[in-house]
Amino acid sequence: MSGYMPKSKSTEWETPQWLFDKLNDIFNFIIDGACTYQNCKCPCASVENDSIEWTSATFVNPPYGKELNNFIKKAKEQHLKYETDIVLLIPASTEIKAWHEHIWPFASYILFLKGRVNFELNGKKIGASPKGSAVIIYSPDYLSEFAINKLSELGKVIDLRN
Repeated sequence: MSGYMPKSKSTEWETPQWLFDKLNDIFNFIIDGACTYQNCKCPCASVENDSIEWTSATFVNPPYGKELNNFIKKAKEQHLKYETDIVLLIPASTEIKAWHEHIWPFASYILFLKGRVNFELNGKKIGASPKGSAVIIYSPDYLSEFAINKLSELGKVIDLRN
């Protein structure tokens, strides 16, 4: 029997502001790599202009549909090209191909979040994700002890650099 994951009518589920704020306190994001201009959380939006390069600290909460792999691949490539922090909020579905090709070999840290994320639409809660979530961190630098402790408040941090 295979697992069931309900289909959403929209892929534009917004990151809860509290979660974005906690991550932003550590990474000081400049670019929101997966948003519309209406729900962008950073000074620069790139989803409606796919050609924007992620040259500065970038936050990405990609659509959890068939485009997910493309966002994960772009995050890895942009991190390697620009040596900048790129942070993704994605389903903790470690069996998918992108985890084996673009996350495990290249990410710096993974934060497996406690509980399920309650996403928003137009700033209002729309319900919890049917799966657990992970924050994938591509970083050219080691995170400080302060950053690791702040992330640990949200869940289990795994350092892939060791």
